Amino acid sequence: MSDTESGIACGEAKIPTPSQLLDFEPNVRRILDPLNTDLCKDECVIFLQERGIFHNPRLCHNGHEMTLQCTDKEDKWKCKKTCNTQKQLKAGTWLHGEHWAYKTVIRFIYYWSIDLATAAYLEKEMGINNNSVIRWHNYLREACASHLQTCRKKIGGIRKNVEVDEIMIIKRTPNAKTKPEELWYFAGICKETRECFMVQVKERNAKTLEQILQTWVSPGSIIISDLIEEYGQKMRKSERRAFQDLAGNKYYSFSSPRDEEGTWRYAKTKYNPSLYGASRNFKKSSFFCEYIWRLNVKRQNLDPFNAIIEHIANHSPPEGVKRNIQNNNGPDWKTQNANFRMIDDWAALDQWE
Repeated sequence: MSDTESGIACGEAKIPTPSQLLDFEPNVRRILDPLNTDLCKDECVIFLQERGIFHNPRLCHNGHEMTLQCTDKEDKWKCKKTCNTQKQLKAGTWLHGEHWAYKTVIRFIYYWSIDLATAAYLEKEMGINNNSVIRWHNYLREACASHLQTCRKKIGGIRKNVEVDEIMIIKRTPNAKTKPEELWYFAGICKETRECFMVQVKERNAKTLEQILQTWVSPGSIIISDLIEEYGQKMRKSERRAFQDLAGNKYYSFSSPRDEEGTWRYAKTKYNPSLYGASRNFKKSSFFCEYIWRLNVKRQNLDPFNAIIEHIANHSPPEGVKRNIQNNNGPDWKTQNANFRMIDDWAALDQWE
């Protein structure tokens, strides 16, 4: 297909008309086809624009609409008004500072979405080294974590099993010399309904875990987790006592994962860090985020490739672009009344007992 037929002018990626978009959409297959060697860069650029990764359009600081120029040397926005402002295409976007070709980015995301982004497969198909595989897996898990935080809800219920674990996500930094930041979360998934929650925490202690459970897990649930035992071995005596008190909470019963064939226990055997270019010391908890994201997407019957692209665009929209994301964060556990017996479902549990 020639540049004229695709509605794209050589050297300048124009915003396509709706009719051109109808013709362009099937060309996603061209982008993902590893045998396609004559792929036009502009096709990938328009795909990323339409999916919300790049600006579409972009305005200069004076509010003028800029023109996108793609050449072999560089891709940049340029204002043709008197201000003559210029901006690199990737500047202020999720891809800022990355040097991969656009088709490589899209293909990596696609392989990741269909669970094929192992180190061996990507080395064979795309020539990507282990460090890059690890880095890009972290990028996508960060987008998963961001999305899961916006859709969390209270889960579980009487006699329902809720698996709870901690998750560590590497936060992406724009400066390669800056040490990546570790972000910690508590997350849970109901075995029966596959509903989940995920909450970022600053302190990983008994008080925080109790507040998270009271806010996001319905009373009467069976909590399947090894956190209490694990933390109890690491913490000082006073903190161990707090975890013991939590384990004796009348509103939940606690069970060890060793006693249950849990979904996360199965996932731990599936997600082997060495498959994804990481060492054996790599924290498997980061895979829990990806795992519950995939379960959530499957439960909603969504296409994983389209879903992760949308979540990336919502997680890191282009600079100056606002996303209208519905955030179902539920009650604020920091300010919630400590007397949880006054809440309807807790009162119902007392009556049930």
